[in-house]
Amino acid sequence: MTKHEQVVHWAMMQVGQREEPAGSNRGPFVEFCQQHTWLKGSGWPWCAAFVITAIEEGAGVQWPDPTAGAWDLLARATKRNWSRPRNYKLVQPGDVVVFNIGSGHTGIVTKVTSKQVFSVDGNASDQVKECARSLDSVRGFICWPENLPARQQSTRFAQVVGGESGRRKLVVAGVVVPLPAVKDKVT
Repeated sequence: MTKHEQVVHWAMMQVGQREEPAGSNRGPFVEFCQQHTWLKGSGWPWCAAFVITAIEEGAGVQWPDPTAGAWDLLARATKRNWSRPRNYKLVQPGDVVVFNIGSGHTGIVTKVTSKQVFSVDGNASDQVKECARSLDSVRGFICWPENLPARQQSTRFAQVVGGESGRRKLVVAGVVVPLPAVKDKVT
């Protein structure tokens, strides 16, 4: 199996994992995913943490920029020339999709058609689940290479993390501070 196929397999095996308690952005599985980012603590939206965990655990590699934010994940991929527009035809299962949903959302691609993207997402209704969304909701794709560069060392201790609900949280040294919901799409 390729690394991309391993990522899809691992992600699919996690379908049904849930927050404990619901709506908390916490629980053993969620905290396991959150540990794969550079943020400390728990209680913050974890879709990007799930994506990074799926790549690291599924493919046995380290993601070079372990951010906790979906839109930041795409921004960093853009700097590495890995981002692709929503109409890109060569997206493959195991690549990453970033959505313009709420204040940012991301998942592992399982299939793309001319109108929809199918993915396995963490923090989708407080759980890992298979999703089908309109291609119009896609902000971009991350087509990552099988041979990833080394992880960047970071002294980052704070980040704004958003979710599909639109609720954003500021995480500073492991402490979560709620922020106002995003009212307009940020592009």
